[in-house]
Amino acid sequence: MDGGIERSIAFLYGLQRHGIKPGLGRTLALLRALGDPHRAFPAIHVGGTNGKGSTAAMLAAMLASQGYRVGLYTSPHLVDFSERVQINGHAIPSEWIGELTERVRVASEAHLTEPPTFFEATTVVAFAYFAEMRIEHAVVEVGLGGRFDATNVIAPRVSLITTIGLDHQEYLGNTLEDIAFEKAGIVKHGTPIVVGRMGEGPLSVIRAAAAQQKAACVVLGQDFHVLPIAGCGGAKRGCHALFRVAISWTTPRVRWPPWRWPPSGGCASPRVRCGTDCARCAGPGGWSWPDDGRTSGSMGRTILTPPKRWLSI
Repeated sequence: MDGGIERSIAFLYGLQRHGIKPGLGRTLALLRALGDPHRAFPAIHVGGTNGKGSTAAMLAAMLASQGYRVGLYTSPHLVDFSERVQINGHAIPSEWIGELTERVRVASEAHLTEPPTFFEATTVVAFAYFAEMRIEHAVVEVGLGGRFDATNVIAPRVSLITTIGLDHQEYLGNTLEDIAFEKAGIVKHGTPIVVGRMGEGPLSVIRAAAAQQKAACVVLGQDFHVLPIAGCGGAKRGCHALFRVAISWTTPRVRWPPWRWPPSGGCASPRVRCGTDCARCAGPGGWSWPDDGRTSGSMGRTILTPPKRWLSI
């Protein structure tokens, strides 16, 4: 790692001392100073307590398998900072980290009255990189909560909430309903929200947020289903993974531009068999969900059963 990159990473990590500061103002100010790069690409916004990282990765892989140029922003990283920002599986190059971090540093000194947080600065770097690389779609994982998370500056085509559990209670509240309220802050006006399996209490909070925003709410176990069949293994771990595959499979089909479907060689998802009438949706652009796709993998096979109602968004 050269000296410039080391200074850039040191600057970013130096921001960690400022901790977590709720609010979108600093992020919006930095983005505005950089030309509002978050407006340059359509996005899927992925929130929830557990499973949002793996679900985001599945969504990005599915879109990339259709030939799209897809940005993926997740956190935290496992080994190297660059893992947080990827395009079609390739991490952001070190030279771009250095250049964009310097832009953020200069913008923060010129336009902010207080320093940004580490996550705010990193989010701006990611969105600026995606804009520079002219990606076609982005999959963006929420960092913490949703309502005041730095990623909540985007206007996604579709959002999803994987699960609701007790996490970060000092910031999000002490009940599942309180936490659901914060995470439902990613629901945007008229933008569909896909929801994983959860209790009726937090689900009712998310439904209320969707109703207030006039957003369609599509719920696993009610509007679409996953049924493990022979070979699945039935383990709790496997079922949770299948749920994430199911919501990943469903999310782009709720509202998205025409997919190049099917890809040569079969289905985009490595572990899903999609029934003939599983996914059909007439959107405003006249596109429809794929009629059929099938494959199997080490986790066994899964059928996604038809929704109880056709979705018209």
